[in-house]
Order: sequence, then C-alpha cells, then structure tokens
Amino acid sequence: MKSKLVFVVGLAAGYVLGARAGRRRFESIKGHAREVWESDSVQSAVSSVQEKAAEVAKDQSAVLKDKVSEAVDAAKKHSKH
Repeated sequence: MKSKLVFVVGLAAGYVLGARAGRRRFESIKGHAREVWESDSVQSAVSSVQEKAAEVAKDQSAVLKDKVSEAVDAAKKHSKH
C-alpha cells in the first residue's frame, strides 16, 4: 500500500512539474506564432488570399447557383420515383 501511495505522489508531482514546463513551452510557441501571424509579409499574403477568394466567389456565384438548382431538380425527380 505504501509503495502505491509513493507511486501516486510521484506521478502527481511529475504531472504538475511537466504541466508547468509544458505550459511555458506552449506560451513560447504561441508567442512566436503570434509574431509570425502579425508580420507584414504574412498579413500581406492573407489580404491577397482574401481578395482572390472574394473574386472567385463573385465570379462563381452564378455557376454555383445553377449547379445547386440542377442538384435540387435531380433530387426532386429522384424522390418522385
């Protein structure tokens, strides 16, 4: 019984110490990721992608509408049989 108690206490201490070290590393990685995300080059790329996505969405909206209408019509015909 005593050995189980020592094992559990050791396990708990290891968990707490590991969690603290892990949290520090996590915060470090999070800080670096934030720096990269907020960099001018990344934000420029994000803006470019957003603009391109808006263009594609605008250009393809009519095509998408037609495809959805076709799919709905096909589903209606299929459900009648």
